[in-house]
Formats: sequence, C-alpha cells, structure tokens
Amino acid sequence: MAALGFGMVRYADDFVILCRSQEQAESALGQSMKATIAEINRVTVGWFAYFRHCTWNIFDKYDGMVRQRLSRQLVKRHRTNPERICRKQRWSNAYFSERGYKSLRVAHSAYVESFKGTH
Repeated sequence: MAALGFGMVRYADDFVILCRSQEQAESALGQSMKATIAEINRVTVGWFAYFRHCTWNIFDKYDGMVRQRLSRQLVKRHRTNPERICRKQRWSNAYFSERGYKSLRVAHSAYVESFKGTH
C-alpha cells in the first residue's frame, strides 16, 4: 500500500489505511483479491512458523477468521453493484485457495505429516 502512495498504520494483527478523501479510499479498495491475499500470506507464513507446534484447531479458527474478513471485503466491494450481493453470501474455502490463500490448517497438516515415520 505504501508503494501505491497510501499511508498505513500496522498493528499486531491488523492495519489501517489512511486516506484523504472518499475517492482515495475507494481506490485503496480497487486492490485485487489476489493482491490482498498475497499481503495476508506474508503475515500468516511468519505467524505459522512461530505457532506451528500448537494444536490444529487454532489454525482452523484463524483460517475461518481470515476467510470471514475476506468475504466481508467482497461484499463491501459490491455495494455499489446494482445486483448487490447478499450480506450472507458465502464463498467456499476453494474460492480463496484458488486466489492464493495459504491455509494454516493445510500447512499444519503438511507439517505434522512430514514427521510421520521419523520417530
């Protein structure tokens, strides 16, 4: 976002994009889902490296939260669309996977699988 000229404040697990006008805010949201997911993946890969020894259910919860936030972003993008997407519209996990989301649950399963037969 900084490379595109937007101010940004990062928090531990979130960020705020600073805009001077409504037009600039809408422009900040025209970013593609793939680009948004790429940014998320950068954070979650590091998060996984730190917490990979946790039980699998923490990763399900995290993945669910990320997909929920991405779904809300999709709904917000379509508010001005005459066909208006229902607020309860659901996108499959595969939808986000196809756009590059790296599921932490899948990563954890692969991590655990890599140890089978080594003990």
